[in-house]
Amino acid sequence: MVNQYPQDIRLWIIAKGGVAKMALEQMRTLDATELWRMGYRKCEPEEPPVPMTVKTYNPSAQYRPIWE
Repeated sequence: MVNQYPQDIRLWIIAKGGVAKMALEQMRTLDATELWRMGYRKCEPEEPPVPMTVKTYNPSAQYRPIWE
């Protein structure tokens, strides 16, 4: 699985002792500042979603079945 990671992240894992030194219960954390030092870009804030308009039921409208 480690071979699927980008090279800089694989090197980070190796520098921390590699997978062989990791117990199954242990989890390594690669925080954002370390990723930024590797050259990964910071996430930009997302634009707020566009509000959806809700169509109200119109009893006088002509509805057709969707299978027509």
